[in-house]
Amino acid sequence: MSIDADKINFSYKNKKVLQDFSISLNKGDFTMLLGANGSGKSTVIRLLGGFLTPQSGSVVADNVPVAEMKNFERSRKIAVVTQTMPPILDFTVSEMVMMGRLGNLPRLAPPAANDWQIVADIMKKMEVYSFADRPINQLSGGERQRVMLAQAIARQSDYLLLDEPTSALDPEHCFMLMWELKKINQNTGILMVCHDLNLAWNYAQKVIILKDSKIFLAGPTREILTPANIRNAFNCDAEICGTNGILLKNISTIIQQ
Repeated sequence: MSIDADKINFSYKNKKVLQDFSISLNKGDFTMLLGANGSGKSTVIRLLGGFLTPQSGSVVADNVPVAEMKNFERSRKIAVVTQTMPPILDFTVSEMVMMGRLGNLPRLAPPAANDWQIVADIMKKMEVYSFADRPINQLSGGERQRVMLAQAIARQSDYLLLDEPTSALDPEHCFMLMWELKKINQNTGILMVCHDLNLAWNYAQKVIILKDSKIFLAGPTREILTPANIRNAFNCDAEICGTNGILLKNISTIIQQ
């Protein structure tokens, strides 16, 4: 059971965004995708999720080409949270989270009591239950992000693709999300785009670093995130603070050089 991308290439018009990218994301994997702005991370998420089609190479989920899946089949198997949200009507928070369950229901069947219980449990875990009846377009950016994450988790898909899911979250809710992801990770393959090296250090089993639209480094997190590799990938010095995390330093000196 895996999502497999084999040497995929993608360009926007004449700009090469991703070159010969390969990954195998198995159920139970927690992989973080790191890299500078514009290195191709969001494109990877969209390609694996079926929103984009590679110009060459292949993307398959459990041996089925993602491009050939019907929307409801793909949504059952792969849940995606992108950086940008499309314009949303005045759906309430509970309605938005319930939309994550629709792919699990028989065609035209209303949600059952079990579906509502799953939605309520996830809203509580993501701390959006207290405003379940509020329209989502009246929420703050961080609250909306938590709602969309709750919707994706409610889908109970085999694979979860997340594009910077902590970008609008305060520290408390960031760690709450990471704790929840670790709990569901046993039965779910997770690929997460992130800029926080400490989140990668503490939660990811593996990391992939993109640079210049290609895989620069990939492997077990604590083997890849060394001071030398961080400097080569991100142009800043780093110190490994025991098992606790990574301290970035001397950024301003490097910029002045």
